[in-house]
Order: sequence, then C-alpha cells, then structure tokens
Amino acid sequence: MRIMHQDIDIELKGKLSDDMTDKEFFNFCTQNDNQRIERDENGQIFIMAPVNASGSNQNFKIAGELYNWSSKKKTGVCFDSSAGFTLNDKSVKSPDASWIKMTNGAGYLKMKKNNSPVYVLILSLI
Repeated sequence: MRIMHQDIDIELKGKLSDDMTDKEFFNFCTQNDNQRIERDENGQIFIMAPVNASGSNQNFKIAGELYNWSSKKKTGVCFDSSAGFTLNDKSVKSPDASWIKMTNGAGYLKMKKNNSPVYVLILSLI
C-alpha cells in the first residue's frame, strides 16, 4: 500500500483498516517498523511525521531528565518514544517519554495485562 499526500510518499506493508484487532495492529506495526504508528480510541490509524531538530532536542532532554530521576528513585522503568502503550480507552500511543512504576519488585517484564505508563510526557512545540 502506498500513501501519497502532497510531497509525502509512504510505502506501507500489510492490511490497513480502522477495525484491526490488537494482534493485527501489532503485526501491522511490526511490518512497518520504520514508521511511527499510533491508533486512537476509535481505531483510526495515524502515521506520525518525524519531528524537527528543535523538537527532537527537547524530547531528548525530557527523556534524559526522566531517566536521571528514575535512576535515582529506582521505583520504575523509563521508555523512549519507540514504545507503544495500550491505554484504558483502547488507543495505542507512543509518548515522547514515559515511566512505569514497578509494583512489589515485579518489574516491567511482567506487565502483560496493564502496560499503560503512569506518567506520559508529550512535548508540543508551538
């Protein structure tokens, strides 16, 4: 599948639809791992554009600060913008930086049922 809009030309692999199951969506994302893909609470798929240099620099600073804080506290795990999280409304988002609190030392490797981040940072440049 090829998506073309103005000067943008994106080649996508696999079936794209707004009624994909979680498994189908994950497979679609895996087939197109060179793209940043999100899904909203209505199942609509979004291909995320790259950010500009200033936005990327700000994201990097935020992620660095979050990592430093988390490393000192040792109470959770940080993720960068390549991690996708299924939120309570069934949307799948990839925040610029996120942190998940570890409970009872279980760690993030066992977060199969509820892998939603506790804190999500999304930077908006105006």
